[in-house]
Amino acid sequence: MKKTLPLLLVSWLLTGCAIATPPPAGPAYQGLEPRGSGDFHLVVMGDTRPWCDGPDIVTQNEYFRGNIERANASAADFTVIVGDLICGRTDDAALIAKEWDAYDKMCRNFKMPYISVIGNHDVWNPLSQQIYRRRYGLEYFSWNHKGCHFIALDSEIPGQQGRITGEQLQWLKEDLAEATSARRIFVFLHAPLWTWPPDANQKDNAWNRDVHPLLAAAGVDTVFAGHTHQYALYPARDGVRYLITGGGGAELRGGYALAGEFFHFVDVSVKDRTVNLKVVTADGMLPADVVTPEKIAAAQQSLQVESAELLPNENRLAIRLHVKNPTGQEARAVVTWNTAGTPWQGDKAEIRLTPSGEGVLEIEAKTAKVLHPLPKATVELFAGSKKLFGWPLPLEALIQAKPTATP
Repeated sequence: MKKTLPLLLVSWLLTGCAIATPPPAGPAYQGLEPRGSGDFHLVVMGDTRPWCDGPDIVTQNEYFRGNIERANASAADFTVIVGDLICGRTDDAALIAKEWDAYDKMCRNFKMPYISVIGNHDVWNPLSQQIYRRRYGLEYFSWNHKGCHFIALDSEIPGQQGRITGEQLQWLKEDLAEATSARRIFVFLHAPLWTWPPDANQKDNAWNRDVHPLLAAAGVDTVFAGHTHQYALYPARDGVRYLITGGGGAELRGGYALAGEFFHFVDVSVKDRTVNLKVVTADGMLPADVVTPEKIAAAQQSLQVESAELLPNENRLAIRLHVKNPTGQEARAVVTWNTAGTPWQGDKAEIRLTPSGEGVLEIEAKTAKVLHPLPKATVELFAGSKKLFGWPLPLEALIQAKPTATP
């Protein structure tokens, strides 16, 4: 059964994020033209939820609010939020309701229609699924705007997490078959279910095997996902672009710019049959290829461990690192020791690097007692105070030493 939303229900979904009961009358449904045409742009953001390790897991955060304000300033036709809208992950139905109330309250700051896609923090078991359905209705659906077709998938159906399968996969086939006249097709889901590079796990990955061929055959332009709290544009595959936009407001991982770990949203501009993507941050606009898997891999390979020695007779751990600066700006590589719970002590060490330059960083830690457990160490690359990249040093694996007591 097709789940393309009728005009009246789409209008309420896009303005109130709910379709469970007849929509109220109101003027908010303006600018969305299911049968229209012409140039337009939309905003895509993901992982906007509160910081779940903080003291307040209900109130939506200010990073999300900032993205809403910038989206409003862009005068986009509408916004799509690709999941992780609340903290969730609890069996307390009353708390879940409060979290959704807070989300709805924050979304009232949008000056445009918005659509919510389900994330793993939004639906994770039958109870949360029931609550979501009661409040918002359909979990996967499609809609049209100015000659383009948009599809929202659910990567979090209980019992089917991480797969588009069963009734949803059949619905997707039918929906794509009815969208042959669309000038562009876009797909949204929470988890990036594809693999990259794709060939290595082609047979084992359900998305690569079952979903991607459908999208490629239908001429889908871009697939948007979130979940990993970063930005990354993947290489186009059979004409389909894949993109992660997970910097909508939830806590970042390391906060490393070269890994795409910054707050942002994606501006999607449609002109005729051409689609242009830009990354919008609080500091301005960035090109779509600012972060790619290839660039992340290049940054990862910019640090090489030349030697790592455990010297029991000297009560010393000595490491020599070769560091490259993968950027065109001055940077510094800094080693930070984490010696908590160990007998070790290590001083902070750093080296300055010219643009695209390289150098050697020699670091050490000392102990007056036993050698194990070993400390932990992280190398980070900075430009001023801005974090560019980070490399954890797996010292146990590097040294391959057995626990030994000093004489």
